Amino acid sequence: MSELLNFSQRNRIFNTLRGFEEDLHMANHWLSEYEEQGSLYHYYLKLSPEYFPYIQNLIAEALKIIGDLSMQLHLSKREENAARMIMGRMTMDWTYLSDCHAKDLRSSGAVHPGLAELLDSSIDRLAQIALDLGHIFGRSPMK
Repeated sequence: MSELLNFSQRNRIFNTLRGFEEDLHMANHWLSEYEEQGSLYHYYLKLSPEYFPYIQNLIAEALKIIGDLSMQLHLSKREENAARMIMGRMTMDWTYLSDCHAKDLRSSGAVHPGLAELLDSSIDRLAQIALDLGHIFGRSPMK
């Protein structure tokens, strides 16, 4: 069956199925009425429990289809060290944080004269932490 797909088709199907599989596992995780809270966000799942068995069945069915397709199309599992993902996110965070200094906010409108004193040193520290974490996770073996 591997002759059914060229290299580009194989990658497209693999990436699509992998993304959907990750999303299915995330949805299944949230079904346990998971709640997560930070200073700036609160995620929660509010669904009537009567839907849970139906949702779990759909997730199980989809995961089985993905498993069957991966075997039939000879799509091999890729193992990835989560450090690579964290390193990438920290690099993106560093970039976004670096663009949040008071002087950079002028493109969004007039900046209060006292904002730089309140904001910039905290932004600098957060950006440095993101950069440091990115470097640390970047040093771990990237299997």
